[in-house]
Amino acid sequence: MLAGIPTRIGYRRKHGFLLTQALPDTKGEGKKSEAFYNEDLLSGLSIPGPGSTDLYFPLSATRSPAFDSLKKPFVVLNVSASCRSKSWPLQNFSVLAGLLFDKLHFASVLIGKEADCEVVKNRTSSPVTSFAETLPLRELGALLKQATLHISNDTGPMHIAAAVHTPVIAIFGRTRPGLGPARWAPLGKDHTVLQKKIGCDPCLAHDCQLDFDCLKATKVEDVFHAVQTYTARLVC
Repeated sequence: MLAGIPTRIGYRRKHGFLLTQALPDTKGEGKKSEAFYNEDLLSGLSIPGPGSTDLYFPLSATRSPAFDSLKKPFVVLNVSASCRSKSWPLQNFSVLAGLLFDKLHFASVLIGKEADCEVVKNRTSSPVTSFAETLPLRELGALLKQATLHISNDTGPMHIAAAVHTPVIAIFGRTRPGLGPARWAPLGKDHTVLQKKIGCDPCLAHDCQLDFDCLKATKVEDVFHAVQTYTARLVC
């Protein structure tokens, strides 16, 4: 408004009074992907949203020397998230890294917060490589492109993995509408969403009184089985 932009389209929330066209904010219902909620804004310009699940992420033509020493095949584990309500226990990632190496000969590459990656690295006996808080976005995309799989909490890099066509195993906990996989799961094919419903109705999300037992309900064995299911399809 202050810049003099004549057409300002958005959702009726927060500073919605500054808009010239405000759509009802129904995102909290979580009935479709966030991407498609954002596409709905195009209706204000009489442009139909394409509804495509085929994402695009630009990759640098220059190969990062940091990846040359990585042993293949490898799986990228995102061990962090923006809040506890989305964070699978770090100990689970440590055990999973061991299983991936011992049973399937997959090396693990860690991304996320430096402190979290250190915990996972120190608690597993398998060799792991950490790129905690070190990669620019394009290099992160290149790393995920080379990975066989990406196993992740509900957080941003899994969408980059989806965009570079690397299969994702995403771990969700919260079941409150608008916070779950119906809205936030990676788009595209070959992705697996793991979520256990433990009977919380309503889900209190950030204000959980059960120490996020919904996340703990997804066991290491569940994630490892999802990996085995994916690798079995590769063999076939």
